[in-house]
Amino acid sequence: MSYRHFLADDLQAMPKRQRTEFVQGLSGIKSLFAIITSNGSTLNIAPFNSIVHISSNPARIGYISRPDNNHRHTLQNIIAHQSFSINSVREEDLEEVVACSENLPSNHSEFEGKHIQPTNPNNLTIPALQRADVQIFCQYEEHITIPSSQGILVIGRIQEVIIREPLYQEEHQEAWKDLALSQGLEHFYIKGKHRKISYRH
Repeated sequence: MSYRHFLADDLQAMPKRQRTEFVQGLSGIKSLFAIITSNGSTLNIAPFNSIVHISSNPARIGYISRPDNNHRHTLQNIIAHQSFSINSVREEDLEEVVACSENLPSNHSEFEGKHIQPTNPNNLTIPALQRADVQIFCQYEEHITIPSSQGILVIGRIQEVIIREPLYQEEHQEAWKDLALSQGLEHFYIKGKHRKISYRH
């Protein structure tokens, strides 16, 4: 059995996209989610694979945002309007959700021109992704800047969870086996099948 060794200098010497893909992939395959926010008039949707459990009592969940700049509409909207939804991604929505990683002006919704749609049957502060099997509605609680990288941990308190009925059992969440998974920037897995979708940043 042979191994390849990568020192810190080797990683630094990689082209930026290759290094990002490689290092992000080191932490394994993770669930892909779509976070929906609003700036008050325009809905924003963006894909994230950095969702993390924070606490269970009270229920909190978070995600890691890259360093803040003028293009971090998800982060800016959450801080300004105090709410967001985290949504699982179905196979038929995968490509369009990944396409929402493209940088657009803040007054242009990523939903425009796509088949994916928001839904808000309970008239909540923020909508969910229409076909998502798991919809998590959060109230913004705090964000913490990570000194070493300037990345930002965004924490929300869970206000409501909606899980498609046939997929939920009390002892475990059956839904997760059919959710979209991601490794790195462009590699995705759903129902055991691999797909490569270009990252549009």
